[in-house]
Amino acid sequence: MQALSLYRNQSMGVRLHTALRAWSAPLDAVVEALPLEGTLLDVGCGHGLIANEAALRSPLARVLGVDLSEGKIASARTSVGQRANIEFRLAPLESVPESGFDAVSLIDVLYLVPEPSWTSFLRTCLEKLRPGGIFVLKEIGTRPWWKFERLRLQEFMSTRVLRITQGDTMHFESGEELKQRLTGIGFEEVSLRPLDAGYASPHLLLTARRP
Repeated sequence: MQALSLYRNQSMGVRLHTALRAWSAPLDAVVEALPLEGTLLDVGCGHGLIANEAALRSPLARVLGVDLSEGKIASARTSVGQRANIEFRLAPLESVPESGFDAVSLIDVLYLVPEPSWTSFLRTCLEKLRPGGIFVLKEIGTRPWWKFERLRLQEFMSTRVLRITQGDTMHFESGEELKQRLTGIGFEEVSLRPLDAGYASPHLLLTARRP
């Protein structure tokens, strides 16, 4: 990912984290699912790797990344430089005043949201889109079981032990369950694509549209 070069002057921890993120997940496939032009809201953007990659790929894109971590947003802002087509904010999704985005991305974030809040959280993502806008959801599936159990241990270490990821709860669902959720909320043209081939974790990519 060309966005990795934006972090070369940051701390060793940030460089390691972003490099491992790019190596361990099919992020190129995620970025390819996003439109080349228009406005993008990246929810839970972290250090800004996906948002930066989308903004670098096309100067016609306008990207807003939001996250709850002060440290990660500070890192993301440092990566911006003089580019005018990307912005990072320390803010929860529900505090973003803009709407009518051409795309909303939610990349490895939903599993950290308490499950009782999933419906309202995903509905807010839907409402942030313009009619016909694209929703891109990257999550971890539950099959094959051995990949899932290895991933669950990794996430336990990240959230409960090392505390490099915010979140006190984890909830995972199968790809079909996620498709049903998105359809039930009101998304259309929901598609599911497994992306675990060649990776140690059972990555899933779902795309959908607002009617």
